[in-house]
Amino acid sequence: MRLRLALAALLLTPLASGAQPSADVPVKRVILFTSGVGYFEHDGRVSGDADLTLRFEQSALDDVIKSLVVEDQQGRVSEVVYPSQAPLERRLQAFAVDLSGVGGIASLLTQMRGAALEVETAAGTFRGPLASVDGPTGGENDPGVRLTILTSGGLRTIQLSDARRVEILDAELRAEVEGALMALAEGSSGERKPVTVRFRGSRQRPVKLGYVVESPVWKTTYRLVLPQPGEADGYLQGWAVVENPTESDWDDVRLELVSGRPISFEMDLYSPRYLQRPTVQIPDDASGVRPRTYEDGVGANGVQSEKIQSARTVSGDEMENLPARSVAGVTALRGGVQAPAPPPPAAEPLALDAGVVSNAQAGALGELFAYILDGISIPRRGSAMLPIVTDAIGTERLSVYTPGSAGRHPLRGARITNRTDKHLRGGPITVFDDGYAGDALLNDLGPGDDRLVTFAVDQDVLVDPVPGSQDIGDVQTATIADGVLRIVRERVRRTGYRIENRGERDRTVLVEHPRMSGGALSSLTAEETTPALYRLRVDVAPGEADTLVVNETAPLSETYALASQTPERILALVRTTSGLSPEARRMLERAAALAEDVATAQRRLNALQNERGEISRDQDRIRQNLQAVDSDTDYGRRLLAKLDQQESRLEQLDREIEQAQADLNRRQQALRDGVRGMNAR
Repeated sequence: MRLRLALAALLLTPLASGAQPSADVPVKRVILFTSGVGYFEHDGRVSGDADLTLRFEQSALDDVIKSLVVEDQQGRVSEVVYPSQAPLERRLQAFAVDLSGVGGIASLLTQMRGAALEVETAAGTFRGPLASVDGPTGGENDPGVRLTILTSGGLRTIQLSDARRVEILDAELRAEVEGALMALAEGSSGERKPVTVRFRGSRQRPVKLGYVVESPVWKTTYRLVLPQPGEADGYLQGWAVVENPTESDWDDVRLELVSGRPISFEMDLYSPRYLQRPTVQIPDDASGVRPRTYEDGVGANGVQSEKIQSARTVSGDEMENLPARSVAGVTALRGGVQAPAPPPPAAEPLALDAGVVSNAQAGALGELFAYILDGISIPRRGSAMLPIVTDAIGTERLSVYTPGSAGRHPLRGARITNRTDKHLRGGPITVFDDGYAGDALLNDLGPGDDRLVTFAVDQDVLVDPVPGSQDIGDVQTATIADGVLRIVRERVRRTGYRIENRGERDRTVLVEHPRMSGGALSSLTAEETTPALYRLRVDVAPGEADTLVVNETAPLSETYALASQTPERILALVRTTSGLSPEARRMLERAAALAEDVATAQRRLNALQNERGEISRDQDRIRQNLQAVDSDTDYGRRLLAKLDQQESRLEQLDREIEQAQADLNRRQQALRDGVRGMNAR
């Protein structure tokens, strides 16, 4: 690679005069989001025509292509160019001079045979087309590479080692060599790809450009100093951890740290995309009409056709007198091109700072907030910790006991109240209490909100659960609705906690008591309530102990569909359910009577079905005996007679069973109809 880049140094010296000056447009604004992307804005000045080249990892090119915005209000941007994704060797082979091989200067010059060169040596300057290139022979007196040029005075052979300068006079060939060398330079940069923005103008002017690329999520860490006894506020120091993953130094930039999650996605825009097109056959119309030729004719008035006259050459004076439509037609006949349509009005300039400010303003309305820091300097690929919070903060010392979390000891903690105007983003907290006290985690905390944090085990406090009890209380309500009896009783759960303070300071203990499903506290008021637990406050003096008793009540509901109950169960409910109204009691007794009718009919049907089953089993026995004896014997005749009697009884039972089933169905329907309209409180 180095050889191929160096061997062209003699050839490309004059090319520098044709390159555009590079622009210096530094990063001046960075917006980092918690969604893993960042917005980077460059702001500077350019003079005349200038090119700004930025380098990105290949993986970032899709985001750059998708999001790049450019502003040049006093000039224009001609194009934004970046290298193709095609392999380097394939790109090199596309140039007139192929630098994809590993040959030396002789190989390069051989590809330029016939091209006009100018070679400057100590003996003079020689100009003319290159006739041949003779490489080294490897002999003892080998003169090296020799060029033969056809000058005005004839062929002239020059040793390349004597050349001070070799210039390619063919501008097109020079551009091809320059393009190949630029491709080589881009390929030597590894995964970093150049993106060049070409500004075009006539004077010095301000320009901006911005883009969104993947970026590390900014993080927060805090230090909390607990207050001394008698003090209400602690001291909170917060730091933002920021990385500069770009190839540009951040020097005196405006940094905005936004806790927003804009919708962001990746799309492969860098890779070429081709669509498959259908192949359509050329229609073969065998019945087509062959072309014909015609002689020139004269009209009835002796004048040639007007259409044929219009095809003659028209002078410039005649064109000026023709109507616009005619001029357009004549221009088309002469091969001219119509003047282009007037350009559309210029679009409004891009406002690169729009949108981000609105995000920061929304922080006071929702979860979105931003920290804005000016004058930040972070070197490329560097990181920094930036102070974002240095304020007094409401802090109350607490010990938090959660059954089963830390044995008999609660956790030392604090309730933090955010009295600042800043939104504290979640992160780790290092707690200090006359020295290092422990680590805690803080969730997002908005202005005016408070949050519990715990950082150590409080070994000076012991908490022992007191064995509790659970009882089922008396009936609270008993109602009947559409034949369904609903009985509500009160369930009572009692739980106790014995708290002992063995330390030298007063302790405020928050007991996190699990909530009973559907229950409520009957005697205490919780300091805080979550969907899963109550937080109950207990103050314990040094060397003292206290017991917290928690009483909870919850309704226990029982339902009975009267149509599916036995009469005995319904009567038992009448006897055992207190709080029944007289009307409800009468309805239950009526339902018990209807259920008794159903039970009587069911017993009658069951008896008939049992008798039929016994006869059927006895007939099976008789048939087996008849197979073993002769039917003409006395015993055989007895069996046949009994079998005949049983058949007659079976016929009668079938009729009675049918009647009993119908009676049962009728009584069941009467029960359903009777209880359906029962409603009582």
